[in-house]
Amino acid sequence: MTVALLALFVAFGGTGYAASQFNHPVAVAKKHKKHSDQAQDTALFKKLIKQQAAKLRGPRGPQGASGAAGAAGSTGSPGAPGTARAYGLVSSAGTLDPTVRKNVLGVTNPGAGTFCISLAAGIDPATTRPNATVTDDTDAGAGLFVLSGLQSGCPAGQLEVDTFQATDSGGVAGTAFQETSTNEGFFLSVP
Repeated sequence: MTVALLALFVAFGGTGYAASQFNHPVAVAKKHKKHSDQAQDTALFKKLIKQQAAKLRGPRGPQGASGAAGAAGSTGSPGAPGTARAYGLVSSAGTLDPTVRKNVLGVTNPGAGTFCISLAAGIDPATTRPNATVTDDTDAGAGLFVLSGLQSGCPAGQLEVDTFQATDSGGVAGTAFQETSTNEGFFLSVP
């Protein structure tokens, strides 16, 4: 039995001795802790453990799969009203989009490229400076004029928008164009 106890003591003692020789973070920290000042004990102990633990890390693994999409957020509050007094989206056929309009009462198309716009009371076409933009980005030659107070194809009291197609008429590149009145869709706004 004495031999068995002696063997057990050597086995456990040998394991502890072996662990202390492999620079285990705690063993290294304890070894250094014995020789440090009392004021620096805790900071040094933590620093040594972090240094030794960093040495025990393996290589970075592959990125994991993406997680499932989260739930949709709540609907935001409505934005502030814009400052335009009137606006409208007009198709090339002369129809006013009922979902994209404010204070534009109607549109007529009396001839190719001429659109007459009726505005709400209080907006005088003769004194306003409206803006318009062609809405077909694929039509490179499309253009327009907005006439307020100078119209020739619309009744007095209405705003006139004239749209056209510009083509090169053969002069020096970019300097000579032929304008042909054609119906083009546009967005109009009256600030």
